[in-house]
Amino acid sequence: MGDLHGCLCFGSFWNYVVPQDLTFVDKAAISVYVAYRTRSESPVTAILADTYLALNSCNPEKKTRMACCLPVLFVWIASRFEERVVGIKCPVESFKQQRLEEKNKNEWFQYMASLTQGKIEWQPAWQQRSQLVYQCIKFLSVPLIGTKGCINYNPVLAQRQFGHPIGGAPTSYVVEPLLFLYKDGSANEIVPRIRKAWERRIVMGKDTRSYAMNTETPYQQWLAN
Repeated sequence: MGDLHGCLCFGSFWNYVVPQDLTFVDKAAISVYVAYRTRSESPVTAILADTYLALNSCNPEKKTRMACCLPVLFVWIASRFEERVVGIKCPVESFKQQRLEEKNKNEWFQYMASLTQGKIEWQPAWQQRSQLVYQCIKFLSVPLIGTKGCINYNPVLAQRQFGHPIGGAPTSYVVEPLLFLYKDGSANEIVPRIRKAWERRIVMGKDTRSYAMNTETPYQQWLAN
């Protein structure tokens, strides 16, 4: 059974990150499998890190397009913006039960531009959690190790997805970006620090860090600036 779980972990990671190429498997997928088998590490954080890294690399200035993690993002969008399905326990199940219409590039642009806060389901039933990782020791956010580098995510920006209102603007030092890429050689020193930090992570039901939020500045004003 352990080998089965390892193979599922290996295959799931590869299909989520690079679904369009089934002719080879690179060292990244092998590393995920080894991490699962030898250290019982979940591939979820690596998938999340690679998704963020891919999004970070896609911008008009670099003229790059996203070629990985698309299934993850599409399921994420469909589970929040499309018609609600009752009794869903995971986003994949939600995706399977919805009858999604095909859209071309312009139709997707118009669809996304028409969305309002009332059309977004911030906290689907399958996402409800009682405890969340808000910070790792010596980091003011949650650092992640991916297959291409290291990046962080900031729970303070996702309060509505956790079922809590955003009470103000996040402080600048809490949302300070962390980005190190293996190809630049800049991630070699940070990886051991991140692994060590995850041993002392801060888990809470709600973000109670007084230094994380500036309640005097409205969140929408911070977004506009």
